[in-house]
Amino acid sequence: MAKRSMVLFRVNRHNEKTSFESKEHVPRGCRERDTKPAFTKLKLTGKKIAGSYYEAVITHLEGVPFEGYWHGERIHEVVSVSVVAAYYNFTRKVFIVEAPYSLASAAVRRLNKDCGKDIRLTPVRIDFDAVLRAKKDMAVRGAWTFSPKETIRSRAAFSGADLKKQADFKHMCKSGELSNMSVSYPFNDSDLRVSLSRWCAVFFLEPVDLDLRLEFIEHLAEFEAKEKPSRQRKAKAAKSLNHEKED
Repeated sequence: MAKRSMVLFRVNRHNEKTSFESKEHVPRGCRERDTKPAFTKLKLTGKKIAGSYYEAVITHLEGVPFEGYWHGERIHEVVSVSVVAAYYNFTRKVFIVEAPYSLASAAVRRLNKDCGKDIRLTPVRIDFDAVLRAKKDMAVRGAWTFSPKETIRSRAAFSGADLKKQADFKHMCKSGELSNMSVSYPFNDSDLRVSLSRWCAVFFLEPVDLDLRLEFIEHLAEFEAKEKPSRQRKAKAAKSLNHEKED
C-alpha cells in the first residue's frame, strides 16, 4: 500500500552538512545499561528521487508511556523506533516529511532544538479561506472548525454533497477557524481525494504516485497564511507612523 501522509515544512536555515543528530536521552524509569537511547537523526542522501527533489531519511526514537517491568525493574516508557522518508529542495526552501503530522512535527521540533544552528525547519500554515476562494471547483466532503471563544470548541460536518453550498458550513466558518477539510481537489487532470489540515499535513485517501504527491504538497504552499503581526510589532509600527507624521 502506498504511503499517504505528508507534511510540508519551510527550510529557514541549512549549512553544508548532510547529517544532523539530536542529543540522546534515556527514557524515564529505564535503568538498564543496554536501554536504547531516544534521539532523532536526519540524513540527506543527496539522491535525486522525483522531479527536482532529493531524498532524506529521518530516524526518530521516542519514549512512549508504558507501565510495566523489565528484568524486574519498573519502567514507565518504552522506546519506539520510526524510520521515515523525507524529500527536500533547498533552492525552493521546501522540506516534505512522509509521515503523520504528530511524528513529523515531533522529529522536526527535536532537530530544531538540538541542531538549530545547522538546520531549521518551520511548519507551513495554510490559509483555508484563500483555498476556498481560489478553488471554486473543489468539493468539500467534510470539515472541522475550532473556536476557543465558544463553549463548544470544535464542530464537524460531513456530507456526500459539496458542503460549500450548505448554510451549516458557512455558519461553521463564521463561528470558528477551519482546522481540517476532507476534499475532492482538482489538480493536474486528477481529482485528488485528500484530507487537509491547516498545518499543511495531507492524508491521501487514495493511492497517488510520489511525483504527483510532492507536486501537490508544494502547490499548497501557494496558500501559505501570512503571519499576523503581533501586538509588539503593531505598537512599534504605530509608533513609527506617529513619528513620521510629526516630522
